[in-house]
Amino acid sequence: SHAPPSTAFAFGRYTSKARLALFFSRDEAGKTGSAFIDPEHVLLGSIRAGRGLKGRIFERVHISLDAAREKVSRMVRAGESLPYSVEIPFSETTEKVLLAAAGEADGMGHESIGIAHLLLGIIDCKHSTARSLLTDWGMTAPRVRKDLAQLLNEET
Repeated sequence: SHAPPSTAFAFGRYTSKARLALFFSRDEAGKTGSAFIDPEHVLLGSIRAGRGLKGRIFERVHISLDAAREKVSRMVRAGESLPYSVEIPFSETTEKVLLAAAGEADGMGHESIGIAHLLLGIIDCKHSTARSLLTDWGMTAPRVRKDLAQLLNEET
């Protein structure tokens, strides 16, 4: 399968928090020696980047980064950590998540793509560990969309 040009992911539209989430997702993937950045890593990166959010999209569901990492590590086999010099590409599933996140922002008429849109992109992605974690935590698409509507005036 041919990777779409990176412009398809519209990184220029990402909020600083969402970019930070992707930066952290690479870090999370590297720590566990993953060959790809998977949706689970994007989820962990989003939780890390979203810690200081005024809207605190994760706060109501009481997700701690440690608890999330622990759950992910139980589901995903970890290997030796990779040095920063190693480039870790997005997995095909993660590419779908990023495209879905942009689609969510477009559908809501939002110029920027933020952490909440990344979460919606993950929820959109059937059969991923990250999605099942979010749904276990009660973070369904309607709920995140509702949160987003309330948080819109803040930096989501």
